[in-house]
Amino acid sequence: MNFKWILLIIFIGLVGCSTNQTVSKGTVSYTPGGINSGQGLWYSLPKTVIQVEMIAEKVVVKPGPFFRFSQRLLNITNVETENREEWRIVGANISTYGIPDEKRMFRVFTEGNPSVAALNLTSNGLLAGVNLAGYRVPEKKENEKIKVITLADVTFNNVPFTEEQLIK
Repeated sequence: MNFKWILLIIFIGLVGCSTNQTVSKGTVSYTPGGINSGQGLWYSLPKTVIQVEMIAEKVVVKPGPFFRFSQRLLNITNVETENREEWRIVGANISTYGIPDEKRMFRVFTEGNPSVAALNLTSNGLLAGVNLAGYRVPEKKENEKIKVITLADVTFNNVPFTEEQLIK
């Protein structure tokens, strides 16, 4: 009885595999010279670009006009007496994105059903994947112009003096 079931399963499997269905045929060819005049879907493989964004903090220390009197009047001994500048790295962000590599271009040519040509490309021609929905390319960040304060920008020339300060 078991032998009959095994033969029946093998027979059904062979009948299912012997259909006369047209299968799509696709060829992928490497084209190192870039896009030529030919039919097909052209894509390129990506070069990975690493973008590093450093966040730094500049500290400008300049003694105030009354630093000489801090020990005598306020009993503070650890005051800044000299001008100095310091930089500190506060944070860093690293991101990657792909740009097209012109040396690694490929062409897909299909015949029959277009199932082999169901490749998803980005807007600049990079291969994103097969049958992807909602693929989004990360945006490049532009360099921002930041105004850096220097030691010469910090001044205490316009500090008002009280009458008691002028007497002392």
